[in-house]
Amino acid sequence: MKKNLVFIMIYLFLFNGSCFAQAGGSDAGPVAISKVGEAGDNLDKNLGKGNDKVSPDLLKKKREENLKKFDTDSDGKLSEAERKAMQAQRADNKEKKEEHIKKFDTDGDGKLSDAEREAMKAKQQENKLKKEEHVKKFDTDGDGKLSDAEREAMKAKQQENKLKKEEHIKKFDTDGDGKLSEAERKAMQAQRAENKEKKEEHIKKFDTDGDGKLSDAEREAMQAQKKENKKEERLKKFDTDGDGKLSDAERAARKDAKAKRIEKLDTDGSGKIEKAEKKAAREANKAGKAAKKADKPMRKGK
Repeated sequence: MKKNLVFIMIYLFLFNGSCFAQAGGSDAGPVAISKVGEAGDNLDKNLGKGNDKVSPDLLKKKREENLKKFDTDSDGKLSEAERKAMQAQRADNKEKKEEHIKKFDTDGDGKLSDAEREAMKAKQQENKLKKEEHVKKFDTDGDGKLSDAEREAMKAKQQENKLKKEEHIKKFDTDGDGKLSEAERKAMQAQRAENKEKKEEHIKKFDTDGDGKLSDAEREAMQAQKKENKKEERLKKFDTDGDGKLSDAERAARKDAKAKRIEKLDTDGSGKIEKAEKKAAREANKAGKAAKKADKPMRKGK
């Protein structure tokens, strides 16, 4: 009986020893992902490439990374809440991975080829550079990262740009299909070029201190000049006898023209032209001019 017990103990010792040898050390061979459960379901270097086995060293490294990342109370192990947080992160990563595959899988085979993977990496690099530019632009305290206030400022600017883009589409989308055709895009670009040219002319004209931009005083001077120019234009338009002033008949003609203009532009029927209505009229006028300007080279080509 004692002999049998000794043999059983020796057998169990040898069996357990072989199991420990298989589980530890880098030369013990790969371990199937299905047998390691917790540590192996999100190894990007091996998943999706036909590799269903990972070396124990890689598994150990992944466990250590997960522990370091999700062990928020630093007790050296994952609590139930920490484990759930890790699982939620994995689910999110899996969803993002599926989105990437859906986005870059151009041949529709459900996986990424080398060319598709390179396209994805190129896009990720582009996004990374954009992110670095955003950090550089909005990192006002220069600490290399965005605080909550800096992030809010960035979001506000992005929202502003989004609204501007929507306005541009609305302004130049002459066929009303919700997007810009090649001709509409050319019209928008022509308008931008014209606006840029005008802005440079204004800066050149009113930048009295020569610093390349307009101060508040210089801007006020520019606005005053614009008002004066408009006044002169109106006088020139209705001063039919050219005496430099408006007679009663000329004044009546101007009043009649103003009434017709209000009738045309007063979309809400308030009896006067609101700022929004003036803006809409200006934009429509600019868009029309830009469309004609963009269309001229095409007609010449014909």
